[in-house]
Amino acid sequence: RFRFFFFYLLCDARLRSKLQGKNIFSSLEFFRDTDIFLGFYKRKQEVLRMGKFVIKKTNTGVKFDLKATNGQVIASSQVYKSDATCKSGIASVQKNAPLAEIEDQTVENYATIKNPKFEMYADKAGEFRFRLKATNGQIIATGEGYKTHANCVKGIESVKKNAPDATIAEE
Repeated sequence: RFRFFFFYLLCDARLRSKLQGKNIFSSLEFFRDTDIFLGFYKRKQEVLRMGKFVIKKTNTGVKFDLKATNGQVIASSQVYKSDATCKSGIASVQKNAPLAEIEDQTVENYATIKNPKFEMYADKAGEFRFRLKATNGQIIATGEGYKTHANCVKGIESVKKNAPDATIAEE
């Protein structure tokens, strides 16, 4: 991140020095520098829009949370025994989430869908929840409780959007 920030400052300073007292549109150099800056800015925005897997140590092992770009936890894992198995779980979520369809178990006579899938269900408190199952049928991530069906679907869509390119950080 520091390198990106430094490059941003460098580009910004170069553009400002070119703008002082000059006809900026008569210079091809301005357009080249502007392209560099805009390319960097677009990449910075892409990085800021990515989700993030946060690996945390617990009393009994290691787990991860998938956070959306706004910092909200949108999915969590089970507790793993090691960092390596936790990272393997992250890789499984990244691989399976974009492919998974939603099996809505809150409706009568729902159609069973082949794994990988998101199972959406109502918990004992009447909230809507989801769990992501891998191709082998193992639960690899679970969502929080949502008050409405629509918000639960939005949570699933957020996991599908954020998981594939999410960065990994350790706390």
